[in-house]
Amino acid sequence: MSKKFLVTGGAGFVGSHLVDRLVADGHEVAIIDNLLTGSEENIQRHIRGETSNVSLYVVDIANPQ
Repeated sequence: MSKKFLVTGGAGFVGSHLVDRLVADGHEVAIIDNLLTGSEENIQRHIRGETSNVSLYVVDIANPQ
């Protein structure tokens, strides 16, 4: 059964590995990251695919605008 997950800091080292696992298990993942220490390169294989079930939101929750 597929579920929806929100991963904060999902473009960082630990977060990207969590996203890898969730996607491999067939889940839908929304990532919120400010990319201050993380990198889009860590998750680009998931967000670039046409049938991707991963969404990236670049937001700084400490300083919303």
